[in-house]
Amino acid sequence: LSFSELAFEIISLYVSREEISAEKLREMTRLAYETFRTAPDATPVVDLSSKSKTENSVEPNVYLLELFHGPTYAFKDVALQFLGRLFEFILEQKKEKKTLTILGATSGDTGSSAIYGVRGRQGVECFVLYPENRTSKIQEAQMATVPDANI
Repeated sequence: LSFSELAFEIISLYVSREEISAEKLREMTRLAYETFRTAPDATPVVDLSSKSKTENSVEPNVYLLELFHGPTYAFKDVALQFLGRLFEFILEQKKEKKTLTILGATSGDTGSSAIYGVRGRQGVECFVLYPENRTSKIQEAQMATVPDANI
């Protein structure tokens, strides 16, 4: 199974088909994890034992799950790429048009992950506060240069 297919199977255990059809949920997970640089394997598993330079430098059967291939290089992308699509879907189902406002404060990658998870999503607006000169330049750029109107 690809990562998005596995995510669909797991999330399906907790979401009623009356709330979100299987087809829609499958589409949401596929689109969420297509944003990862390593798609379809959003979180690849690397065999460290095969990468060792000397035979004894790494124990056999040692694996590493890489959680940094999302749009902001943060592990939080794994959850937040899907969550933004879920918010948008739920808001689309409302008879009255509602807006979900997210207000966050961060000193780093949580803010950019939240922003990238909801950027461009209909009915969702996101404001993130961060301390001046207290985040890395890359993290600040990730938060301050997103051109989407809802950010």
